[in-house]
Amino acid sequence: TAVSLKQVLGREVDLAAFTTFFLARLAWNFGILCYEEGRELSGEPLSGRNGRHLLLEQWLNLSDTVGRRIVYGFDVMTAPQYQAEVMGLDATGGLILALEDGFVKTELSGEIRYLG
Repeated sequence: TAVSLKQVLGREVDLAAFTTFFLARLAWNFGILCYEEGRELSGEPLSGRNGRHLLLEQWLNLSDTVGRRIVYGFDVMTAPQYQAEVMGLDATGGLILALEDGFVKTELSGEIRYLG
């Protein structure tokens, strides 16, 4: 279901200011991507903790997904494929999932829905 920023925030949003902020953050993240890729191409370690890519670090810092039980699929509302626990991200940004039988797999695309 689509919702507007006004509905979520409960107030009007200055679209020019929002767009400026959004594009600045997007440019910042593209800058991090270029910086990290340059380091990797020159043989230097990545800048994040434990040699992790900075963009993955930022995602992990902002997300509450790791450790949560989820249902996974390409259309989780009408055709869920399986339930799992999110274990983390791999080096490419793939979602590492532990299935109920102990099997661990990485998904690179699809949808998740939190359980509970």
